[in-house]
Amino acid sequence: HEALQGLVGELQVVATVLAAQLVLQRRFIRPALALVRHIDALGRGQAGPGPEVPGLWQPWLDRVGEAFARNREYQARLAASEATLKEAAESIPEGLAVFDAEGRLAFHNSHYPEHLPESARATLVLGRSRAEWREAALALGPIYHPDSPRVGDRADSERRLADASSDWMDELQ
Repeated sequence: HEALQGLVGELQVVATVLAAQLVLQRRFIRPALALVRHIDALGRGQAGPGPEVPGLWQPWLDRVGEAFARNREYQARLAASEATLKEAAESIPEGLAVFDAEGRLAFHNSHYPEHLPESARATLVLGRSRAEWREAALALGPIYHPDSPRVGDRADSERRLADASSDWMDELQ
């Protein structure tokens, strides 16, 4: 009789563990996986209705959907704003360049390179700092603009180049 009671006790423990596992699966694991799959789908741009989840999970699902919807809206407004900026910059017949707070070239219109000496045009790279750009341009040759007035003789021009004090580079400062 004691052996039977021990077996019944063990079966009760197993039944309790299985019931706990089932509750965890239904109330936590499946909804959590559904939420993760939903976030992944939204991140890949596959907007759609969210999965069915228990009521306690619905606010989380709703918040995630709202966050992605706001992000899509901001991205669309940003793209439109960038298009407007590029259109405006291209309408300017002169060259236009924008440098970020760290002095790196962030943007330029298509006319900007037309106003640069050849060595500067050849080394024009978005993200490059002024100092890096100057160094790269100097490595290719003179960085003064051929149309800029020169003071003195060739030696004076070479001193100006060595000092990296050409007209176009000074304007970048």
